[in-house]
Amino acid sequence: MNGLKDKKMNKNTATFDQLNEFRYLVKQKAAESDIHSFLEKNEVVFAFALRDFRTGHHGLWVYSKQEIQPKIKSIEVKGLIPDFIIGGENSNGHQWFVVELKGANENIFSIDASNSIYLSSIANRGLCQLIEYTDTCSEIQSHLRDHFRMHDFREPKGILLIGTEDEFKESRKQKLKRALNQSFNKDIEIRTYDWLLRNFEEVMKYRNIK
Repeated sequence: MNGLKDKKMNKNTATFDQLNEFRYLVKQKAAESDIHSFLEKNEVVFAFALRDFRTGHHGLWVYSKQEIQPKIKSIEVKGLIPDFIIGGENSNGHQWFVVELKGANENIFSIDASNSIYLSSIANRGLCQLIEYTDTCSEIQSHLRDHFRMHDFREPKGILLIGTEDEFKESRKQKLKRALNQSFNKDIEIRTYDWLLRNFEEVMKYRNIK
């Protein structure tokens, strides 16, 4: 997506059809491409990711596949295109996030023959991509504010969406994920699709209350 974007959304426009479709994708442990396609067509779902960050109440902006660094073959500069850049607004202003997707069918951790836990190759790749994206976005924040009208854009946080909570039947993995998120000091967070689905369900259930 290139050019200017002024479309503002909020979670009140989300539907039960969107919830049911997203729930199906998570429960079926869909691949990254299927989830990306869904989120690209149903951007409002990201409002439920912002719920835990106490923003998005006054508006949501979503940029899919926004190029933040063009590829230049002659000097071997790699192009950088995050899956999504999302922004939320609350009474204190705007907050921005870079979101990297991996499949719901992927694991965050692997366990080797010696029973040692380590990041899976997919999760490791996603984290490295996310760190590079957020660092680059911070470097060019004035460009993103001015050219793409990303209001008050500065120092974005990163969210890696990957896997489901089925993986955490092994409690050591849950503890290690929590420790990793704490070590990143909330600048980068690893979250599962169950987390996003749970936030979505939590908000939508109140619409049935008369």
